[in-house]
Amino acid sequence: MTSFSYPDGKYILSESSITVLSGANALLHLQKLITSKVEDSDLYRTHDSLFCHANGRIIDYLKIYNFGEKILITNNNKNGNSIRKLIQTGIPWNEEMTITNGDNGICHYRLIGNIIDTILKQCGINKESIVNNKFTEYGNMILTISSGKNYQILDILIPSDEEDKVLKIFKNNNIKNMEASEWDKIRINLGIVDYFDIENSIPFEVNMEHLVKLDKGCYPGQEIHARIESRGKINKKLVKITTNLPLKKSKYSILRGGKIVIKSSFEQNENNVHLGVIPIKYIEDSIIITKDDIKFEIQQI
Repeated sequence: MTSFSYPDGKYILSESSITVLSGANALLHLQKLITSKVEDSDLYRTHDSLFCHANGRIIDYLKIYNFGEKILITNNNKNGNSIRKLIQTGIPWNEEMTITNGDNGICHYRLIGNIIDTILKQCGINKESIVNNKFTEYGNMILTISSGKNYQILDILIPSDEEDKVLKIFKNNNIKNMEASEWDKIRINLGIVDYFDIENSIPFEVNMEHLVKLDKGCYPGQEIHARIESRGKINKKLVKITTNLPLKKSKYSILRGGKIVIKSSFEQNENNVHLGVIPIKYIEDSIIITKDDIKFEIQQI
């Protein structure tokens, strides 16, 4: 297996698109378009959700920050304009709602590692105030924590003309910037799913089923999701895969039938770690062999 050490502290400038939605019924309007329920959300809460096509496949993953009559949304930077158009669609003529493009006005930094607690203490922030889908403001920064089985990520949003304040905190604590390749190594080893792992996939097949709330009311793709769930026809699952070969993002035929689809990869020496989708009938297998005689070591995430 690939050797991996959880970092003391590393940061990356995330390539996120930023949208601000303003209006008294902004949350209610947004809820009609996404897979999660947000209408009754408390102030200073975050929500993870999905935009989906009518065929049930994922367009994008969103993180939603609730400021009341103002909603801030982060998503994949390549989808910023298309997501804003989707939000614009269907706004009633008698509703006053404003959609603002914040792509060039707000920076999104992500900090991962053991030093997160130290940084929060330096800022005088009680960690409990930003866990369990809560966020807080520190000056003009917006801070929240994303947690997984073996990791925590501190997400920091800050106006672009003030990003030197964040960089000063990183410098004073000897927190180093990481390139996209190093981030891929960390996130793939920890099983952290990124935008391109889930794009154009059915949520149930890429570990996003917790974001699908079928009882919240209609949204694009709901009918497909309800049919899949009711019939129990979830045929694929996203897993972590280790091989002794570097693999392209492609499909590989399994010796016993079906295909493995590699979504993202990190190459390291003789061991290479990937996130990929496999037929669910192999989910309990530890080893899968392809028709090309490639051995895949499988680990559920």
